[in-house]
Amino acid sequence: MNDRGHLSSPELDLLHASALSAAEKAAAEAHLTSCASCRALSEELAADRAHFQRYVFARSLPKIAERVRPSLLERFAAGWKLLVPASVVGLALLVVALRPAADPELGIKGGGNLQVFARREEAVFPVRNGTRLAPGDRIRFVVDPGTSRFVLIASVDGAGKVSVYFPPGGVQSAPVSAGRNELPRSIELDEVLGTEQLFAYFSDQPLTAQDVVDALSRGEPNSLPGVRPVVLDFLKERR
Repeated sequence: MNDRGHLSSPELDLLHASALSAAEKAAAEAHLTSCASCRALSEELAADRAHFQRYVFARSLPKIAERVRPSLLERFAAGWKLLVPASVVGLALLVVALRPAADPELGIKGGGNLQVFARREEAVFPVRNGTRLAPGDRIRFVVDPGTSRFVLIASVDGAGKVSVYFPPGGVQSAPVSAGRNELPRSIELDEVLGTEQLFAYFSDQPLTAQDVVDALSRGEPNSLPGVRPVVLDFLKERR
């Protein structure tokens, strides 16, 4: 909540997208039952989203169909609710639909989709390419594996060190169910400053963490056979 004790637009966006933790969701819903101004804002944002889906996306879909393969279009349309923010003004602020470097078509290769959210004190906000974060901020991942069955998320920090963020302490990719998955645990960012890159590997068979670490250490993130990572970079600096 903001300093006046009300829910902010980003928090309401996250509530609409089911991107809050169970405790945060319960607190937000409880606040909405007793706060007329926040209910009004929530209804306004929901109306904006409905308008966007009904009118803007409906007009855009035929143009998209001309440029993408049918299988990609079906997955894109099926996942659109995750990609449309609650406010037209805040378009693309809610979630991050990151594109693999080698596939410019909507950023979907094998269906893998990554969303990243950051928490700083009481504020929760989406992380996009170039977002400025700080040591002590916490980040959390939401993935949709599409047609894949496993995911592994690693990072290369500003000093070039490779770390596996998910699964924590795992030796290979973790299985994930179809559809939207809010991955457990958040990551607290350390004191290493500079540009940090996240690499999400979606695959049909598990990858070993060591193979991913070796590929990233060589600066060859696309060298694993048959797999291209979804990539995001953010800037970590002191506040």
